[in-house]
Amino acid sequence: MVRYLKGAAILLCVLSTYGLSAQRSLDPSRGSRGGSQQGGSDINSSLHQEPDTLDVGYYYAHDQDTTYRFRDTLMQSFHEFDLNSWAGTSYFNLGFPGSPVRSVLPSGNRNVAFHLGLASSDPYRVLPENLRFYRLKKAFTNARYTRGPSQEDGVLSLQFGRDFKDGISISLDYRRYLNSGFYRNQSLRNTNVAIGLRYQSKSRRFAHTMIYSANRFGQNENGGITTDTSTVGEFETVRENIPVSTVTGSRSDDEYGINLQTTYALLGDSANTSGSGVRLGHDFSYQTRRYLFIDDEVADSSYYKIFNTDDRGLRSDLDHRQIQNQLFARLAVGKNASGVLKLGIKNISHRVMQGGATESFLNWIAFGDTHWQLTPWLNLSAQAELGVGAGSESYALKSQLFLDLGSAGKLLGKLDLSSTLPSRIAQRLIVSRASVWQNSFKNLLQNQLEISYHMAVTDLQVTAGQLLLTNGIYYNEDALPQQDLSTASLTYLKFGNRIRLGILVSENKITLQFTGNDQLFRTPSWHTENSLYLSGALFKGVLDVDTGFDLRIFAKTKGITYHPLIGQFILDEEFNLPVYPMLDFRVGFRVKYFRAFVKIENILQPLRDDLAFQTSRYPQQDLSLRIGIGWTFIN
Repeated sequence: MVRYLKGAAILLCVLSTYGLSAQRSLDPSRGSRGGSQQGGSDINSSLHQEPDTLDVGYYYAHDQDTTYRFRDTLMQSFHEFDLNSWAGTSYFNLGFPGSPVRSVLPSGNRNVAFHLGLASSDPYRVLPENLRFYRLKKAFTNARYTRGPSQEDGVLSLQFGRDFKDGISISLDYRRYLNSGFYRNQSLRNTNVAIGLRYQSKSRRFAHTMIYSANRFGQNENGGITTDTSTVGEFETVRENIPVSTVTGSRSDDEYGINLQTTYALLGDSANTSGSGVRLGHDFSYQTRRYLFIDDEVADSSYYKIFNTDDRGLRSDLDHRQIQNQLFARLAVGKNASGVLKLGIKNISHRVMQGGATESFLNWIAFGDTHWQLTPWLNLSAQAELGVGAGSESYALKSQLFLDLGSAGKLLGKLDLSSTLPSRIAQRLIVSRASVWQNSFKNLLQNQLEISYHMAVTDLQVTAGQLLLTNGIYYNEDALPQQDLSTASLTYLKFGNRIRLGILVSENKITLQFTGNDQLFRTPSWHTENSLYLSGALFKGVLDVDTGFDLRIFAKTKGITYHPLIGQFILDEEFNLPVYPMLDFRVGFRVKYFRAFVKIENILQPLRDDLAFQTSRYPQQDLSLRIGIGWTFIN
């Protein structure tokens, strides 16, 4: 297999380089069109956004008066199919697509209301507030599939939207992860889906939206390998020979919800689409979620330590059901609703079942949201939430200032302030009906300031920020939650640029992080992401091709691993994370709305005698071949 992949890599390099070298007479400014699929004015979303190939608008149910433009996926990033390598975002996972993740740049939790704290799979979730409804008279379909080295290694995503007559719209967002892993008891099956149905009256005053969502995560858990990073001897060719912490653990995390929203345009010209006037609304949602970890063979296991409450087997379950009601009023003024103010209040009824015990309580939260286009070059927005009533002493404030300086560049400033409740999993844990811990932690206080500058002329982007955290919570090497009552700081600098010389393109990002508290902020002091590739067109401009290399390197970092019983990343004082250059080779093709890529991952692995890690005890996959296709239909 390794010999075959080495030959394939050499052949692809030769063919793609030869093919593109023949295009040197083409217009050197020609490149991949499109951009990321993120809306808004966040200059961090992408370093490179050229004119798009699609003219598709979309909106969200909670913000139906704002239309965003769908940006066709950049061909440069189409091959980046997983969270740990998406353009503009950096995550660490457990070595394979779909596994739990943590952000390389910590940001902290800012959930004002009660929350479970089981957030390692949150970036994969499809939520009602993120479901897009498309403004199209034709059907819109965006499909994507990628397959790894085995049939049980694939990622599928599908988005569909359609407007019908009589004001009816439907939308679908579906994603599926399958992976068999390289090691014993390592596999997953994730399914994330949201289906929306929307009706708007002819007068455009009434709008009704119903969204059903389901997020299911199922994974066999081995707790990571128990040896060092050596791959010699029997471990060199058969990864299943490497011992792991447990071969019988499994985790499921299932969440289902339904969201109903009704809005009524009270004042203003309801026939226009500017969004000006007064709109009243009510939002109802019901959500149920169950987290369950089971390991039936723990009699001789030293892995679980304090969690060994029953030698017949371990069971950690947490069931959460909530009903939310929300009332709000939205006022929009000025041309194209240049000024918007939204105020409201919501109550959330919780029912928590853990270890056979049931608890019910209620949260009340007042909220506000405002956005002002003060001038063509100045944009100001802010969102605030305030917990009111007993047990809700928390708040969150987020503000953003955007300056368009024309040829001088763009400037974006962000300020986040919050006081949030500790998570349920940090406060209380019951395993096999036995109490493991019960804490009374204080609220977490977080302040974060970030400034970004983007110079379009040189395609240079610089971001500087600082996060201050008081009463931060971390999980030590024994997987016990600890609260640090001091104030810890994390300062970071990010640099990025894109340079194009004819058909040769270089993209570079480097992040520097400085902290004096490596328990709360256990993250690499620096990491760099670099791409060097050829980009051009073949067959008289019909076929666009990108081919080249992607390199990611992270500084040596103290160990941090994942504990599946509590669903948390914990400190690991035994295994550190070494420096390892992750080098991939890829070829991407595009013909109008069709995409395809061939990618060889971790091509340096056969030349090394160690393994790549993003999370201690969870090695990255070996040298492997991955293919992917994508197609956008409008018909």
